[in-house]
Amino acid sequence: MASTQDTDPGFSVALGLSKGVAGLDPGDIQQFYFIEDIFSFCMVGKMIFKDSYGIIEKGPMTGNERLVLSYGDKLSRRLLFDIIKIDKITSSSGTLNSKDTQIAIHFVDTTFKYFTKKKFSKSWKDENTLDILKDVLKKCEGHENEKILLKRYDTPDTELNFVSPYWTPIEIMKWLNKRSIPKNIDVGKTLGGYLYYNNTYWDSGESSNQDNNFTAAWKGINNLFAYPSSSTDEKWIDILQYVFSGGPEDSTGDNMTYVNKVLDWNYGGIDFVNTRRLQGGHFLSYKFKGKELIDKTYKYTKENDEELVDYGMIDDITALGSKSLFVDISERDADITLDAETNGHVIKNMIFNDWMRNYSKQQSFSIIVRGWEERFAGKMIKDLYWPSMESNDYGGNKNMIGSFLIKSVTHNFGTKEGYKQRLVLLKNAYYQSDNDSLIIPSNINTSSGQKILTSV
Repeated sequence: MASTQDTDPGFSVALGLSKGVAGLDPGDIQQFYFIEDIFSFCMVGKMIFKDSYGIIEKGPMTGNERLVLSYGDKLSRRLLFDIIKIDKITSSSGTLNSKDTQIAIHFVDTTFKYFTKKKFSKSWKDENTLDILKDVLKKCEGHENEKILLKRYDTPDTELNFVSPYWTPIEIMKWLNKRSIPKNIDVGKTLGGYLYYNNTYWDSGESSNQDNNFTAAWKGINNLFAYPSSSTDEKWIDILQYVFSGGPEDSTGDNMTYVNKVLDWNYGGIDFVNTRRLQGGHFLSYKFKGKELIDKTYKYTKENDEELVDYGMIDDITALGSKSLFVDISERDADITLDAETNGHVIKNMIFNDWMRNYSKQQSFSIIVRGWEERFAGKMIKDLYWPSMESNDYGGNKNMIGSFLIKSVTHNFGTKEGYKQRLVLLKNAYYQSDNDSLIIPSNINTSSGQKILTSV
């Protein structure tokens, strides 16, 4: 539910102290936000509040406490966080009065301590990597309200013999992410590896872990940029339409045009140092099975290839548009990557994993919208309309409109305007650019269907 009135904070925060639960006055909370991100294993956040009731003195507050956030429609969503650091305790008035104390804390979701501190050794033989991941997640569960619900995932087509040499769960998942190859789906390609992340996607019918409304996702990078398949074993939700133009001035409440109206935006820059990693190079690897030394060359694209390189990277991605982000910037000797694995197909997947993680972040938009609990990282925006500077008769800016992937959501509650969200959006191709020097991807996302949305 979007926050529409300044008098309704739309959230509540409580601290679990040794003497009991202490609810904070929303008026004392000067800053409160948390971030969910597809490139981050855990959710993180920060809160600054005025200690009007002497919590630091009478709690006592030691930094080992738990934080409970309630938000959404009738405060129906609840998230549990662990305080990871008391950053600063200061006096706002310059006096010794403890009522003027300001406390700044950093917090993380409840999986962080298990993901980063717990270590174990175990072996798996001929196991599907999804089963290995689920086994690892079970070992990371704490109390009843700390269950890890893996709700959105792509089933992999990879079986491995794997021994964890006393690694943390994050180290294991990083290893699996590079080597797991999704099964073929309706759209999207099976290269690129996986991303694991926690997000606020929640199934209202879920009976487990009702006290902590977040779930986990394990998605193929390439498939994140694809329109959802119709497979019955996948967990998808309806994709909603977003517009830049906003609705009528008198539209309020949960009217979708009002909720999705963009209040502010900025466009991310392009880093030349990072783009050099996309140009191409050599992947030197050793295949243990057969004791073979592999030297594979790759470039940005194999279009008009005269050097006969092995891989054209842009040719194998799922594109959210009809033109690539860059012209042909190929340079086969730009980079050298070293790695080793048993299976040659897995080695190829590892090449694309690093490349796609870098490429997918080359064009990003940051927009601010009214807060709504149904948005989450990893969700796709089907159509985003951006008016053209010349004329709306063309249906909008051909480069900026189209489908976007939500990379991250910053949930910001500590504002006078109420609950706001900052969405960082990724787009790995231009929609209908007139630039003829750009490359036409071989696998275009079908979600937009070459149709430009001009209204809702």
